[in-house]
Amino acid sequence: MADAEHATTSAGLLGTATADEIVVDDSHRKEGYGTRLVKFVEEWAKENDCEYVALASPLAKDDVHQFYEDSDYEKWGYVIEKQL
Repeated sequence: MADAEHATTSAGLLGTATADEIVVDDSHRKEGYGTRLVKFVEEWAKENDCEYVALASPLAKDDVHQFYEDSDYEKWGYVIEKQL
C-alpha cells in the first residue's frame, strides 16, 4: 500500500475531489487497506473544502464496484476516454 506521501488527489470542478487508480495488491485484499485509502481521500477532500469524492474504477472490476457501493458511493455515470 502506498503511504500518504505518494498519494495524489486533486480538487476538480464544482468542489469534487477525484481519485483514480486506488490499488491494493491482490495478496492484501480484505485486510482493510482499501478502506483506509478511501478514508484518506475523503479526509483530504473535507480538508480542502470539497463537497464530493469521485473514484474511478475499471469496468471489469465488479468486486471493486461493490466495495465502493458498500462504502456509500453511488454510481451515477460513466467516464469515457480515448488514448491519443
